[in-house]
Amino acid sequence: MLPRWLINRSFRFKLSAAALVALLAMLGLLGWQTWTVLDAELRGQLRGRIEQTNLLLISAVALPLAQRDYATLGDIASDLVKQDNAISYLVIEDHRGRRIAQAGWPAEQALPAPGGGDNGPDGEVHVRQSVRFAAQTLGEFQYGVSLQFLEQARATLASKMLKIGAIGVLFGLLLLVPLGLWVTRRLGLLEAAALRLAAGKLDERIDLPGEDELSRLAGAFNHMADSLSATIGEQKKAARALAHLAHHDALTQLPNRVLLADRMAMALAQAHRDGDLLGIALIDLDGFKPINDTYGHDVGDLVLIEVANRLRTTLREADTVARLGGDEFVLVLSGFKEETEYQRTLTRVLTTLARNYTVAGATVTLSGSIGVTFFPDDDADADTLVRHADQAMYLAKQAGRNRFHVFDAVMDRDAEQRQGARNRVIAALAAAEFRLHYQPKVDLRAGRVIGAEALIRWQHPERGLVAPGEFLPLIEDDDFMARLSEWVIETALAQMEQWQAQGLTLGVSVNLPARHLQAADFPEFLAGALARHPAVAPALFELEVLESAALDDVVGASARMQQCRDLGVRFALDDFGTGYASLAYLRRLPIDLLKIDQSFVRDMLQDPDDLAIVKGVIGLAAAFNDTVIAEGVETIEHAVRLLHLGCDLAQGYGIARPMPPEALPAWVAAWRPDPALAAATRQ
Repeated sequence: MLPRWLINRSFRFKLSAAALVALLAMLGLLGWQTWTVLDAELRGQLRGRIEQTNLLLISAVALPLAQRDYATLGDIASDLVKQDNAISYLVIEDHRGRRIAQAGWPAEQALPAPGGGDNGPDGEVHVRQSVRFAAQTLGEFQYGVSLQFLEQARATLASKMLKIGAIGVLFGLLLLVPLGLWVTRRLGLLEAAALRLAAGKLDERIDLPGEDELSRLAGAFNHMADSLSATIGEQKKAARALAHLAHHDALTQLPNRVLLADRMAMALAQAHRDGDLLGIALIDLDGFKPINDTYGHDVGDLVLIEVANRLRTTLREADTVARLGGDEFVLVLSGFKEETEYQRTLTRVLTTLARNYTVAGATVTLSGSIGVTFFPDDDADADTLVRHADQAMYLAKQAGRNRFHVFDAVMDRDAEQRQGARNRVIAALAAAEFRLHYQPKVDLRAGRVIGAEALIRWQHPERGLVAPGEFLPLIEDDDFMARLSEWVIETALAQMEQWQAQGLTLGVSVNLPARHLQAADFPEFLAGALARHPAVAPALFELEVLESAALDDVVGASARMQQCRDLGVRFALDDFGTGYASLAYLRRLPIDLLKIDQSFVRDMLQDPDDLAIVKGVIGLAAAFNDTVIAEGVETIEHAVRLLHLGCDLAQGYGIARPMPPEALPAWVAAWRPDPALAAATRQ
């Protein structure tokens, strides 16, 4: 702490005292630094002189030492001591340590130890150096260097520094008095202005002309007053921007999970207080992944932005629409008393989402599957309500997509059961419990077997053989479906190789699920599978795709199908007539075969509408120059009628049921067409 007498002094006094102390400290530091630098320089000169002397002496005494010319060595020693005042003595010894020449040092006195310095008792540095030639020591010499010149240089330097310091102190005192008066006056103005600014007078200004630091400080005070209000406004704006980023999705600017949680908490509290119905809906976009795969993520992002805009314009301001991530959105709907009012809102949302999207020069289509739950009927917390809506959304997808489904407690239990069943299906692949059965396809007119369709079965260890309709719906929207499809393709190709080894060459078709067809790397996988089974001719391998699966992404599906056709495989459009396809879209698909859906074939003998559809499909296939095959042929009457209609290819229980692969060769060898088919052919 400063003493009291100094604290009570004026600022002018303290400034002058501080400046004087600083001046003295600066002069002292400068003197010390100068002394240190010059002293180091003098010592450096001394080291350089010693090194130079060593080199000269080594070159001078090396030859005489080698020749044992002691007289010459004595002359060298005497001349060096006489000519160089700084060298006080020189002693030369041979390789055995015997003195053979010396000057300036008593013969009987022992030599001092090498070293010493200006702090030594004799004020000399004693240097000892060996003389070597060709790795052989010829001898050594030692000499003394006087440090008297160092002492003289230091004395001269100290005298000059004292004079310079005295002049500096005197000059500093002459400057400090007027400087102190000038500084304290301007500081007084700054102090008064600062007090007024601190009191909130932002219109206060300081007028200190000049370009010195105090004038610039006055300008900073003025600028602070000018910009204070603007700074406060910018801080508020930045705070709002940060709050927006923390609570909104960066892509769509919709509320994110954080803000959604706040909105749901407020909505639940209000619904509980007012007794209103609150709807929590979760939307998952149908067909969004193919858009990303076909056009890239940039186009996908633009589609998500457009979806967000449509949802905002469709809902009321009191409702909340938030993005969970990916292609999932959550709606918080309030203000209605009846579920039917909310359902009308969801219908408008579905209609809005199903309209075409034109972004970045591309026109794409998608739809939405919505799951919804209602509070307080579903009396749960916010997280559970969203989970229940997600479960309902899953059922909406299973029911055909582009629709909404309302959650109920029974459905919740069913969802848990479905999840358990789904996990069991996934485990079945690892346990090698799946089998392929094969249903023959025949040419009714030619009376021959033309191929077989591979149909998956589950050999359950407890339930026995399980039909695909019981387990495939559990995984149709799961990535596992593509893994299972890869197993089917690999197994079917391996079976074709086995049949060929037995002398049976038969075409095989497999069902290709939508998720596998929509995978960008499917053509690459198929090429690898065919390469792993080189004995199978690709033309004998056929992929059956559902009409609805192909139409989910016509452009992408068509491109991937064409890549597969380039490998040599064929494509069939399965269940034709059930997908409500546009003929313009249908014509863009590289299809070789149309399969008439069994629901039309089965009832065509009794239902004129189904018969008309079958006739129409056969005519359409002929117009498109495609082959047509009927599935679901259960009786010989169906087969005969199909022949009359011009459809020669068929499969169904009336021909043969699906059978294990080991049973097919014997069935093919034994099969003969029904005589009624031959009669129908002749007609």
